[in-house]
Amino acid sequence: MRKPFFNVCTAVFSISGSIIGAGFITGKEINGFFGEDFSLSGIYLAFLLFAISFFIIMNIAEKGRLVAAVKFVVAICNVFIAACMVAALKSVYGELFNVSENIKLLHIISLIFAFIICFVGVRAIGVFSLASIPFLIAVLIFVSLAYSDGGDINVSPRGSVGVVYPMLYVGINTMLSSGVIQGFGTTLSVKEKIATATATSLTLCLCIAIVGNAVRGVDGEMPLAELVASNRKLYIIVHILMLFAIFSTLVSSLYSVFSVLPSRYKMPCLTVLFLLVVFLSRFGFSSIVENVYPVIGAVGIVYVAIFSSLFFRRVRRERTLPLRERKV
Repeated sequence: MRKPFFNVCTAVFSISGSIIGAGFITGKEINGFFGEDFSLSGIYLAFLLFAISFFIIMNIAEKGRLVAAVKFVVAICNVFIAACMVAALKSVYGELFNVSENIKLLHIISLIFAFIICFVGVRAIGVFSLASIPFLIAVLIFVSLAYSDGGDINVSPRGSVGVVYPMLYVGINTMLSSGVIQGFGTTLSVKEKIATATATSLTLCLCIAIVGNAVRGVDGEMPLAELVASNRKLYIIVHILMLFAIFSTLVSSLYSVFSVLPSRYKMPCLTVLFLLVVFLSRFGFSSIVENVYPVIGAVGIVYVAIFSSLFFRRVRRERTLPLRERKV
């Protein structure tokens, strides 16, 4: 009994950690996708779509040109996400340690460490997530509740934005975390997959509801940090949480890219990947979130639709196979 529970917990916090990155924990991403038309129905919709999408992606093992092409597109998207995370690390390190503009080594060291974890694989990601993400989520919820104004949340969205944007949000995060999701899908039983998909979706949507309600109407690049700016200790704690969350998403995005690199030319490809991520990070966290994320969200919906089609086609094929065997 203990091992299945441990497996599910590891998977839940690893997948959650891959999604709770810079944009999520700062509140900027939640404001962008939920804040414009914040409603309980939008959060419920995200919960259902997350749970279904996670379960489907964990059960996909098809190969072929279409799947290979989709994974390549996902890898390209994750290069931009990795760059966004490195840019966010640079910003947070600057806030915490007053890093000089001329000495930018901490985010590079973090990037190297992320590469090492990706080399080890899903097991290393699971250990890191299980050790850090539960504490991160608990403190995030506590801080958000402490600074929430307790305002009412609309039951239904006021317009189409409150429906479309949560769908985009689920699409983008399911796609970008697909490498980690599929990695755990190969190690879990069907019951564990159902439990993982449900618990992960519930964890994420609970955080969205609490953090989103706290940062509504707060402007700035990092709304949650702006919210607690008057309390220096909490301000530092929030930035430390950001470091763990950002690093977790950085590892997840790089892991998806690693999976499509040709083994024959892996070292040259990794060198190019490292330099490309560092170069793209120079465009800045906000610039990438505002200009690239909506496009990736649309790609994410297509991604989920393709893999859902493959999943249901496989289920239908497996159901008809016994009938064909009996006829023969």
